[in-house]
Amino acid sequence: MSSLPGHGKITKQAVQDLAGEPRYAAAFSRFASTSVATTVMARDVLDAIILGHWADFGQCHHFMRRFDGQSEREAYEEAVHWIRLNGVEAARQFARHAQTSRGAVSGAQTPFSQSLGNALHALQDSFASGHVLRDATQGSAAGAICKIKRYAGDEKHGHEEADQEWHVPGNDRVFSDKGTNAIEATKALLRMIVDSSATARGGGSPQLLGFETFRAQWLRVSGALSDQRDRAFDLIDRYTVGIRLGAMNLKTITMDEDALAAALIRDAGADTKLVLDVFTKLDEHYNSDADDVAELYVNEIRRRKGTLEGCRPRAPRPGTWRAPPVRAARRSGAWGSARETGAPRPRPPDPRGRRSRGSARPRVRCS
Repeated sequence: MSSLPGHGKITKQAVQDLAGEPRYAAAFSRFASTSVATTVMARDVLDAIILGHWADFGQCHHFMRRFDGQSEREAYEEAVHWIRLNGVEAARQFARHAQTSRGAVSGAQTPFSQSLGNALHALQDSFASGHVLRDATQGSAAGAICKIKRYAGDEKHGHEEADQEWHVPGNDRVFSDKGTNAIEATKALLRMIVDSSATARGGGSPQLLGFETFRAQWLRVSGALSDQRDRAFDLIDRYTVGIRLGAMNLKTITMDEDALAAALIRDAGADTKLVLDVFTKLDEHYNSDADDVAELYVNEIRRRKGTLEGCRPRAPRPGTWRAPPVRAARRSGAWGSARETGAPRPRPPDPRGRRSRGSARPRVRCS
C-alpha cells in the first residue's frame, strides 16, 4: 500500500465515497479527493527528502519498526500514537476553517493539512504485507496485527512487490480485499476527524472522538505481536559508539571488542541463534571489527574446550596490565605489522620490569 499510485487511488476512492454521504458531502466534494490524496502521497516524498525512509524517526510514518532494536509492540504503539497525534492536529486545522450548517460539516475552503496525510498514510500502510502482517480477515473485519516488519535484512525482501497488493493481480482498477479494507479504514478515520473538529471550535484543543473504538476495529493487535527487542543489536550497541543511519553503520568511533566477545560468552552462552545474529550484524555493518571479535570469541571457546554454560568474566586483579582493544592497538601500529607478517605479537610490559608470561586478557571462569 505504500506505492504512490496505491495511496492515491485508495484515498480518492474513500473521499469519493464520503462525498455521497449527506453529512460529509460538503466537506469531501469530488474536487477535494485530489487534495486529500496529494497530502497522503506527499508523506513518501517528504521522507525521501529528509531520509525518513531509512532513519529511525521515520519508521512510524509507514507503520514499521525502527532499526535501534525496537520490539514489534513498541513499534505498534509508536505508529498508533503517530496516527492519533496527526488526527488530532488535522481536526484542529479542519475546525479552523469549517462551518456547520444544518448538521452538515462544510470544508470546501479548507486547506487539507499535511497532518491529515500523515495519519492516513500510516493507516493505509498497516494493510500492506511489506509493512505489517495481519491475521486472516474474517468477513468485513480487518485481521489483527501480528507482526510489524523492519525495512532491513530478510524482512525487506519483497517489500516493493507487497506494495502492489492493494489491487487484484494484473488489474489495478479492481481493489483487492486488502485494498478494500484500507479504503474502509480511511473513510472511518476521515469521519472521525471531521466529527471531532466540532470539539475544537472556539480555539479549544480537539479530542479525537471514538478513537479507541476505531483502533479496536482497524488496528486491532494480536497476542502474537512480539514484545522482544532485537537482542543482537542491543548487545553490539552496548559496546559501540558510532554514527548510524537506520540499519547502516556509517562510522564506528570506538568498539570494545574484548568486552563484546566476553558478553557473547556470558550473555549468549549456548544460544547459537543469538551468536549468529550478532556476527551477521557485525559482518554486514561493522566489517572491520567482525574478525577481531570473532578471533577473541573463538579463542575463548577453544580455551574452554567448548564449554559455555554458567560462565562469567573474572575481573582483572588490581594493578594487572590490560591489553588495549584490538582495534586501538592496530590503529597505533603495534599489532598491524605482526598480524600481516605472521610474527608473534609483542607481549605487554611487566610492571616489575620483566616480560609477562601470561595472557594480557582477563580470564573467564565457570561458576
